[in-house]
Amino acid sequence: SWRTRAHDPQLRPVHLVRHPLPDADGAEVVTLVVIGVGNDHRRDDGVGPAVAAAVAARRPWLRVICCAAEPTAILDAWEGATRAVIVDAAAPGTDGVPGRVRRSTLGDLAETRAVSSHDLSLAQTYRLGRVLDRAPTEVVVITVDAADAGHGVGLSPAVAQAVPKATAMVLDELSRSRA
Repeated sequence: SWRTRAHDPQLRPVHLVRHPLPDADGAEVVTLVVIGVGNDHRRDDGVGPAVAAAVAARRPWLRVICCAAEPTAILDAWEGATRAVIVDAAAPGTDGVPGRVRRSTLGDLAETRAVSSHDLSLAQTYRLGRVLDRAPTEVVVITVDAADAGHGVGLSPAVAQAVPKATAMVLDELSRSRA
């Protein structure tokens, strides 16, 4: 199931999953989640799950989830977290360079116009989550420019070479939080 850590169905301690105990000084505990968005059967679209698996291997205690780029899956994935780091492939566009890794916040992302409820942008999904009280306080997005999102398994060489850098960027984001 997509709710388990990448390739590791081992149960996590409950205090790391839901409502962790507050710090001794009464400060709010930051609950983190890393979400790898994508489909590993669509070539470079699988970079989100690939980075999520790399993060889970280095931080086995961390809540790491892989899901499709579907609004309800993302809402479920980040529910209960105060901070989410999302990793996803980005269509290269006119200024795209396959394998380029970028950090953004939701405010930095271009707003796309949705055609239906099945096609919400990440920013629109976040706003929906805020209305439903199912969104983290902060979301950071790490994107990797894709070269090939066609059918097939395996990342293109440029995107595969970017996985370590994207993983390091996610780990850097996590180090900025009290975890």
